[in-house]
Amino acid sequence: MRSDRSSLLLPVASLVFLLGACGDYSNEDLEFMNAVPQSSDLHADIPAVTSAVELADEAELAKQTHTVTTTFNGLADALVTLVDTVRSYPPTSRAPDSRTWGPFRFDQTNLKNLNWQMRVVVSRDQVVADRFDYEIDVHKDGNADTDWPTFVGGFFDSGHTARRGVGHLLLDTAKVRAEGLDVSDLGMLDNLTIDYDTLDDPLTIDMTIVDLPVAGSADPGAMVVYSYSQTAAGRGELIFDLIGNLIAGPAIEDLRVTSQWLTSGAGRATVDVLSGDGAGALQTECWNASFVATYNSKPWAAGEDVPTSPPPADPGDLCPAISMP
Repeated sequence: MRSDRSSLLLPVASLVFLLGACGDYSNEDLEFMNAVPQSSDLHADIPAVTSAVELADEAELAKQTHTVTTTFNGLADALVTLVDTVRSYPPTSRAPDSRTWGPFRFDQTNLKNLNWQMRVVVSRDQVVADRFDYEIDVHKDGNADTDWPTFVGGFFDSGHTARRGVGHLLLDTAKVRAEGLDVSDLGMLDNLTIDYDTLDDPLTIDMTIVDLPVAGSADPGAMVVYSYSQTAAGRGELIFDLIGNLIAGPAIEDLRVTSQWLTSGAGRATVDVLSGDGAGALQTECWNASFVATYNSKPWAAGEDVPTSPPPADPGDLCPAISMP
């Protein structure tokens, strides 16, 4: 079962809290703040559809890639919305190896979690050189002063550069749910993890979403996994799974989509039926820089084949040559 993850965008963004002071960062403050990812650090980048004609004629798997990329980027944006807000303000307190922003009240306009506070803490790692750890913690009024469960946490290893490096980010609802924080807007979300490497070529971003189990079910919660990579030359690849009754028949299918594209937008994708009806079948589709299909071999829907049915086994020049490291 697969849920629509676009619903996470507004709820996470709505956690932005009210800040009461403003001012400038010192150079050392920036060193701590740069440890926390910006939206651009976690974005998948595929050339956009630029006209209504392209949109109407867009190849099936090119359209699916654009849709998933939009969701992927939206989730990343939502996760760093809190920190993007904090970037405009100086730390509330400073120590030689840490900076703290807050505590602040949750946004009062939401009319919930009114008795909760939040803070952001960034610390220099005492063991790993060039690494910073960070966390967004919450606190319920009346609880012990030391009771600050972490809602979002992670680390960044800068690799001796200001903005590029290797990072990890985790949004985990378990502890805050247990203490009574209202996270109902996040639906069934249990945790969301992002691992990224912006230091090496290709740049890579991996995102995993895990839902809570459905009440009364012995099955584990649903999980969604995205893997994205982009070369310095601009070639991109996105691997993701589609799960559902997607092929005519009673079974639930697990389809893995591997999509690759050039800087021009021309690309190719495969759909591998991992389980369910048609297990073992493979669809291959290619498109040009206008995202129009130039080749499509779809065993379970021969009427959609391009250019003929059956299409040639070797697409030859109908598909762009794309190599990824």
